[in-house]
Amino acid sequence: MLDSALAAPSMAARVVQLHPTLRCNLTCSHCYSESGPRRREELPAELLKRALDDTAAMGYEVVTVSGGEPFLYRSLPDVLRHARSLGLRTAVTTNGTSFGGGRLDAAAPWINILAISCDGPADLHNQMRDSPMAFARMVEGIELVREAGL
Repeated sequence: MLDSALAAPSMAARVVQLHPTLRCNLTCSHCYSESGPRRREELPAELLKRALDDTAAMGYEVVTVSGGEPFLYRSLPDVLRHARSLGLRTAVTTNGTSFGGGRLDAAAPWINILAISCDGPADLHNQMRDSPMAFARMVEGIELVREAGL
């Protein structure tokens, strides 16, 4: 549900990447940030908002958020809302399995682009995510995203 003003950024757009937490509900074999269920590290929302102030002042146009699992970061809606208030477009990359508890509904109004990672067919995806239910939960997540109009 993107209008032309919120369309995907051009290749020339200046993009800043945020990883606000190492907390994740999965233990993926390909994780480059060593995130996982035992990790609790996260950055304070106020620090990220100040960084976004600087980012916008330097002419960046897009903020992308990943992690860890960004939907496990409690301040995600607040950080995204702040980014949008600065005129930044927002993108979130997720494993698509942590939208419960109102997390998706709280963040959806502030997301321009939502990307859900998929590692192939169910058996391969589950193997790479070290979870026999990862693929099924991702598919359920996709349905929630559709229902939210993203």
